[in-house]
Order: sequence, then structure tokens, then C-alpha cells
Amino acid sequence: MTPRKKNKRKIKKPRSNPKINQTLQKIPKEPSSEKIDPELAKDLEELNKMFLTIGFYPVAADITKRDEAKNSIIQKYNKGGDVIKQNIVHLIFENLTQFWDFRVPFNFGFFKSKFPNEEPKKLKLSTYRAIFNFYSSIEGSIFLISLLGELKDTTSAKLLTHLFNYYSAFDSERFRMLRIAIIDALGESDSDYAIRTLITYANNTDSDRLTHKIFSVLMKWDEKIDSFKWESSEKRKIKKSLNELISVLKNNEDSYVR
Repeated sequence: MTPRKKNKRKIKKPRSNPKINQTLQKIPKEPSSEKIDPELAKDLEELNKMFLTIGFYPVAADITKRDEAKNSIIQKYNKGGDVIKQNIVHLIFENLTQFWDFRVPFNFGFFKSKFPNEEPKKLKLSTYRAIFNFYSSIEGSIFLISLLGELKDTTSAKLLTHLFNYYSAFDSERFRMLRIAIIDALGESDSDYAIRTLITYANNTDSDRLTHKIFSVLMKWDEKIDSFKWESSEKRKIKKSLNELISVLKNNEDSYVR
């Protein structure tokens, strides 16, 4: 018997939906590196160098160079467009979250297990960089958090609250210090989102240490809030909440330790 030939079923191609195609065509494509504006590319390169300079402090860069780099970053942020601002915020975030877990020492064995095929010389270099990277220290993290406060806008304030949420998942002295630094940075911000968040934290935390710090920061806000040109009705609401909260905190003055 001759075997029957199996009929091959033709798979129908799905019909294209004209509406979906039109929608997809409207989505802006990311520009290729070839199309990046030369001035923008230059600014981005300078930004990377500034962050590297800060990371080299105090071994390969002194405090003057560190602070010059920080001031240049703030200047670029204030004058730059969305792409520059996004890159600055991204670089700060990456450096703040790169070395979050210090339960494992960044020694030769750590990098050997992470990169088993790497040459010993490069592994030793990675160990050296991890030890002397300013960003891998508590003081380096606090420096970057303070920098976010000096950027003063809502974008930087939102990143601060995002970090606060992240750091709140860990109960160690390192993360307690970083949370306090974030409260200080929110006090430097000029964003109404920052003051709203501080009021929310103050009304909901049961940490005396955090409450004491928020109280001192709210006093700063009380001094400067009138200088902001916010929508009048919203400004009145914020001022009312702020004054009520400060009044409550002042009544418990004996428990405040700045």
C-alpha cells in the first residue's frame, strides 16, 4: 500500500489591523547614536566625567574638584532640556543603588565568584575600585542625596521619595542614616510635592527619630513657603496643614531632639 500523502494545512497569516498600524507608526522611535545632536553628545560626555570625578573623591580627586563637578552638574540640570535632566537623575539613581548591600564584602573572592573567567589583574582592579569608590560609602550616598535636594524640582523630589520607599525596606544604621538624609534633602527642595510628602510622613510615622528630623525640616519650609508662586488655594491648604502639624509637634517639644 502506498502511504497517503498528508495534506499540509496552510497557516493563515493574521490580517493586519490598519488602526493598530497607524498607532504604531505614531510612536516615536528612539534616535540612533548617529542622529544625536553633537552638542548634546558633548554635554552627556561631560556629565559622565563629572560623575566620575565625584566618584574618585577623596583618593584621586580632592574636595575642590568634587564640589566643582557637583556645581557643574546642578548648572547643567537647571539650564538643560529633558534629556540632560533625565540623564543626571539616572546617573544619580544608578550610583545610589549600585552598592546597596554591604553584607557581602567586595573583595577578590566576591568578584571571582561574579566573574569566574576574568583575569586576576582585572579582578584586583575591580576590588580596588569598589573599596575606593566614593559612591560605595555612606558619606558618598548622602552626598548624592543632598545633590538631589539641591536640584530642587519635582522630578528630583520624586526620586527622593522613591529612594525613601526603597530604603525603608531595610532596618540597619546605614539605611536609617540615608532616610534621615532624604528628609533633609526634601527640606532643600522647592517642590510642593516635597512638602506634601513630608507632611504625610510626619502624620504617619511612629519613629521618634524620624519625627524629630521632619519637625526641623518643616520649620525650614515654614520660613520659605510664602516665597513660592503656587496656585493660591492649594498654597493655603498646604500652609494650613503645615501650621497645624507644627503646632502639634511644638506641644510635644520635650520629646524633640534635633
